[in-house]
Amino acid sequence: MATGGGGNLSELYSNSKRLLLKTRDALERLERLEYKSSSVSSSLSTSNGVVSGTSDDPSIVIRRDIIQIQSLCSDMDRLWRSIAAKSQRDLWKIKVKQVAEEVDSLKASLDKYVSRHQ
Repeated sequence: MATGGGGNLSELYSNSKRLLLKTRDALERLERLEYKSSSVSSSLSTSNGVVSGTSDDPSIVIRRDIIQIQSLCSDMDRLWRSIAAKSQRDLWKIKVKQVAEEVDSLKASLDKYVSRHQ
């Protein structure tokens, strides 16, 4: 592994990928729930018991996870820049950029979901 924080960078990367998977799964579940509830007629539709904006709101938890991933990306961005070996630095730059793009995509999806429910 690269010197200059490579081990710590690997840990942050693993944590960010794990959190990305969890967050993507939670967002997909939320969207499936939305689809199911919209496919049921309004007269038969029941609330899922979650009031938008409450602490039980899954979108709040997802947003918190997104913020945490963005924070990890900032930390990783700082660390990959301190790697001495150019080849390792370039590799980590790509990895961190991919995580940042994925979290941006999740954030955009969540923002669309929230805008549909305001």
